[in-house]
Amino acid sequence: MDTYARRETVERILKSEGRIYTAELAERLGVCINTIKNDIRVLGRSIPIVSAPGRKGGYFYTGEKNVEITEKEATALKSVLERYPDEMSPELYRTILAKLEKFSK
Repeated sequence: MDTYARRETVERILKSEGRIYTAELAERLGVCINTIKNDIRVLGRSIPIVSAPGRKGGYFYTGEKNVEITEKEATALKSVLERYPDEMSPELYRTILAKLEKFSK
């Protein structure tokens, strides 16, 4: 895996899991701890990452989290949403429906 792809993977992991340890990232990606520290330093210039030392520390993504769902889950959610359009504002309804459309084609 090249540097760019690895950093994209680190970013995706942080955004989906919210928190990760240096050693865990290094092991998952098959690189040394110093490589991960360097990746985090570079990523920290463009995305909100906070590091905390100690047993409950690690790297924390402090921005908006990504929620990954499968195509099957998106289709089911879209189906439910279409049954109850009056349960939310029209703007929110259209926004959510548009996001689910990406998954259920």
